[in-house]
Amino acid sequence: MLITALSTWGLAHAETWGVASFVGTSLTVVTHRAQVGSNLSAGQQTYEVTDDAFDAIAFEAAERVLLRHDPNGQVIRFAIRDAAWQAAARSAAIAEDSTLDKVLAPILASARKAAVTRLLLVVPALMDVRIDLRHTAIGSGRAAGLGLYIDSSVEVTRRDTGELARGFLGVFAHYRIAVIDVATSRQLAEARVRKTSSFSAARAPDKTPLNALSSEQKMIVFRDLLSSGLYGELPPLLTRP
Repeated sequence: MLITALSTWGLAHAETWGVASFVGTSLTVVTHRAQVGSNLSAGQQTYEVTDDAFDAIAFEAAERVLLRHDPNGQVIRFAIRDAAWQAAARSAAIAEDSTLDKVLAPILASARKAAVTRLLLVVPALMDVRIDLRHTAIGSGRAAGLGLYIDSSVEVTRRDTGELARGFLGVFAHYRIAVIDVATSRQLAEARVRKTSSFSAARAPDKTPLNALSSEQKMIVFRDLLSSGLYGELPPLLTRP
């Protein structure tokens, strides 16, 4: 198994933090379907993400928070390249009662070699899909990690122009932040984060919900959802003993 310390930052430090994120190893597309009799269902497809762009965003946001909390600290990023481990870790992470004990061992071993004192994990979390609209939240099904929600049944107004169209694209990030004491392997704190954003199909040239955002715009939204969640939820976890 290849676990690599990719980057470090900091001078003389009071604390050495390790950060490992695998929230971005896959992307789930959830498609809402309205069936006869008004029953609702959601189809899902999950796609492997072959680069570390999403996890790099999570690391950068976590690094900013950690160094704001401890300006003299050091932050080390751990990247896990083993596909079998990633699959096992994702399965463990999305189990709501999981302590992550089974997947922590190799990361903790590497963290101890790097003299890391506390480890921060950013992992997928399984949650109900509920996309925030202007005055409500809509969704169906459950999903973990990062994903897109496609709904062609609801009329949604484009916020900037007021144009109305049927359907919207939702972007969601469901993840779990865990702080681990490396010496004892004890979990010190945890938060579950749900961040969403929605975009009317009126934004798309063909009025198709999936095309409400370009690929570049989708990436910008994912960056915002990951970063804003870490900025908001991580600071309180760092003050717990």
